[in-house]
Amino acid sequence: MKKAQEILKEFFGYDSFRPAQEEIISEILKGENVIAVLPTGAGKSLCYQIPALISDNYSIVISPLIALMKDQVDSINKNKKISAFINSTLEWIEIEKILNDIAFGKIKLLYVAPERLESKEFSERLKSMKPAYLFIDEAHCISEWGHNFRPSYTKLKAFIEFTGIKKVSAFTATATPEVVQDIIKQLDIKNPKVIVKGFERENIAISVYTTNKKRDKLLEILKTNQRPAIIYVSSRKKAEKLNEFLNLNKIKSEYYHAGLNNLIRRSIQDEFISGNIPIIIATNAFGMGIDKSDIRTVIHYDIPGSIENYYQEIGRAGRDGKPSSAILLFDEKDLSIHKYFIESAYPKKELIQQIYSGICDFAQVGVGSMPDKNIPINTDFLNLYTKQNISSGLLHSALTYLESAGYLKVNSSFTSNDSVKFVIDPNRMKQFLKSTDNDELKDLVLFLIRNFGSKIFNERISIDYQFIESNTGLSNNSQKELYNFLSDIGFAEFISLDGKETVTLLQPRVVKENLRLNYKLINELYLFAQEKLEKMRSFVYVNDCRFRYILKYFGQNAENYSCGKCDNCNSENPIKDIYSILLKLLKKKIYRLMIMIKILNSSICLMK
Repeated sequence: MKKAQEILKEFFGYDSFRPAQEEIISEILKGENVIAVLPTGAGKSLCYQIPALISDNYSIVISPLIALMKDQVDSINKNKKISAFINSTLEWIEIEKILNDIAFGKIKLLYVAPERLESKEFSERLKSMKPAYLFIDEAHCISEWGHNFRPSYTKLKAFIEFTGIKKVSAFTATATPEVVQDIIKQLDIKNPKVIVKGFERENIAISVYTTNKKRDKLLEILKTNQRPAIIYVSSRKKAEKLNEFLNLNKIKSEYYHAGLNNLIRRSIQDEFISGNIPIIIATNAFGMGIDKSDIRTVIHYDIPGSIENYYQEIGRAGRDGKPSSAILLFDEKDLSIHKYFIESAYPKKELIQQIYSGICDFAQVGVGSMPDKNIPINTDFLNLYTKQNISSGLLHSALTYLESAGYLKVNSSFTSNDSVKFVIDPNRMKQFLKSTDNDELKDLVLFLIRNFGSKIFNERISIDYQFIESNTGLSNNSQKELYNFLSDIGFAEFISLDGKETVTLLQPRVVKENLRLNYKLINELYLFAQEKLEKMRSFVYVNDCRFRYILKYFGQNAENYSCGKCDNCNSENPIKDIYSILLKLLKKKIYRLMIMIKILNSSICLMK
């Protein structure tokens, strides 16, 4: 491990490894395929970065998070430019330069989004350069039993087979034993070394309070617990109202959720990190990538939907190793919102079929046909079509199942472009341009023909408004007016999506009853989500060490473990006190019953 120690110091500035890191790196360097389950903050990225930097050739890291890719690449490249990422933010010429740098041995570590591997041409380029390792980060995304399933991850097995990569390791921060086994199955890894470690957080004291007067309890807790603090809530509205309540009680705080403007969110986040805001009230949109080691208290005002989410969120406390607190406020009513989320995530068979048919009918696609354009998702039409008000969660889930089965592809509003196609003969368009006095129209049409040639007369062309504006001087609105004019006179088909999501049909439309989806699996996943919520509820009422419960949940050996800090270990748990009282009462009743039986037996004996 001498070489690994040198790289650890040179690139990352550390003198020694943590125990789990050293074991994982050693196994990878020995040629073993490793499945590593390490919690957030345990330094799992080092476990694949160091073997990649030691190897003779380049290695591939699969990562679903663009921001995380950039952070890790920037961190490594501070010392020496030896790492790169390829994702949707790069232009073609930038991608070509990176691939050429790999071929010349300049890049040792390449981060790639899983969707990128769906391109056969791109995969062939990677294969030809003989990667040493394939590392899969956030590997729970490959499992439908995981908490963040992504269909693109399921294609990694085909990529492994295509490239012939033998050294494959997977990493995740939140995977139960069931998910670990599914990762192994989905990747078809033979005899992997499974390492589950580091879930103990010796400096975090966990407490749970059951109360229906949460606001009062929260004020009490904030008076006695240290700051900075994060308070997690289940909805945006609750974040705003709780923030108002704390401010009225002269407690400085701010709220944070995904509904805020990006600039405002960034400002709040920066103020919290710098220490100007001592308390943040947030939905689970807050926390990923937050580089703040001195968070002293994490409070869950509402119960999370799973142990995975709970553990990840409390793990943001005390990353500097100093004593910190994790406090959960619980009311049985809190479970209802999670039950609603579960209902929204697993639509019934009939609804999936109706949504598929509704999308096709909206675009007037007949059975056996395929459209030549993307179909906008019109929620108003789908609500009328299905005769119900479909929540965004249910719609998204139904589309995800249809996408994973290969019937369609969902295009986000960021990638869904307006499109145009000329529907008249090129000669007729030429005559029209000669006769028109509209110079702006001439400029636009001639520019499109020069750039796309006959293609624009035969197929729909995606419009890049910014590119056209930089070359013609025509603004977005001017271009749209001209496209609408061409459409009105029957010279073009112009589709404006107005920022809506679209879907692309990947195969001809089928009768809805013939959709081949794994409805049995969808039902099993629904029951599995219910079971996760029940295990979170059981955590509230457990009478054992709370951290032992968490360790056992993640499959870590916790036979003789006791954190010595949680409310149960310290016997300060109000729930535990209730159990003790009930047990004492039960013992008294049993004792009285035994006395009565003895008296009765004595009476019988006397009667004899």
